[in-house]
Amino acid sequence: MTFLFFSSSKTTTTTAMATSSSKLPPVISILREALLLPAKTLPLFLPLLLFSLASSTLLFSSTFLSISPLLSDLLHKAKSLAPPRPPIPADALPRLLADALVDVLAVARLHYGPILAAFAASLLLLVAASYAFAMAYLGSSLSPQTLVARVVDRSYKAMVTRLYVLALSIGYSSVAGDSPKTLTTSALSLSGVSILLYFYLYTRWSMSLVISAVEETWGIGALSWSVELFIGNKATGTALTLILMAVRLAIYGAFAALVASDPPTPPDQLMKVGAATAAAAAAWELYGVSVYTVFYYHCRKSHGLDEQVVKVEEGFIYSPLPYSTAVKVGANY
Repeated sequence: MTFLFFSSSKTTTTTAMATSSSKLPPVISILREALLLPAKTLPLFLPLLLFSLASSTLLFSSTFLSISPLLSDLLHKAKSLAPPRPPIPADALPRLLADALVDVLAVARLHYGPILAAFAASLLLLVAASYAFAMAYLGSSLSPQTLVARVVDRSYKAMVTRLYVLALSIGYSSVAGDSPKTLTTSALSLSGVSILLYFYLYTRWSMSLVISAVEETWGIGALSWSVELFIGNKATGTALTLILMAVRLAIYGAFAALVASDPPTPPDQLMKVGAATAAAAAAWELYGVSVYTVFYYHCRKSHGLDEQVVKVEEGFIYSPLPYSTAVKVGANY
């Protein structure tokens, strides 16, 4: 049984990355290959990078002045709740939590439009970057016209997959949020396990988004395929997500610490640092797309799917799948 995805190449090709990388540990090898992919598709990568930097910076700048006071107040409340903290009267804690919730809702309300704009921009960027990186990994040529056509064709389908992922994330968060709130050893251990499990799931969900961009399956089909390919690659994938998340947390954490600093940082300085933070986060997110694209092909290779020649005919790449996987990805919804 065969599966297909669109490509601009008309020749038979399957290109391995640098052979020296195979001698490295899988995590290091994938991170290295992902770092090299942008150079392999530089004429397409530079516009994608500029779009990512511009959209994230503009979205931040357009909303910063309106939500900055609320965000600062919210972070100060969160700081007062974080250990170590002075004792809080029992009757004051519910009021403090309620005030923090009001701030969260106010930020969400003011940020509703930019959130939708960011969702749309990140979706387009995800499809374009995943496909460009995939073609670079395979050694296939890709024109801007073909990339645009691919984005138009796959954006809706990738959006469906992302909505599934969003629903699963909300569901997992609600379940994990029911864990004990007391700071006991068992509660801390359970929280640690919950975080690791989330990283494990997040890796699969991220790979399903790449699959939706580079293959013809989407939605439940992409999620099912990611489950199949993740077998035997759990440790590598989770480690990659841990690294990506740690850097992302450091980027946002540094800015959050600046916002919550005492005395408050001047607004003009916050604006500059915030714009730089948004740009750094956008560039790192783009690298994350490259990492999960390489990881997807690493998983394919571990299952022997790239041992067979990939035939490219009339703009389509046909890649054989094992029967069990092909059956599961047949349904898209």
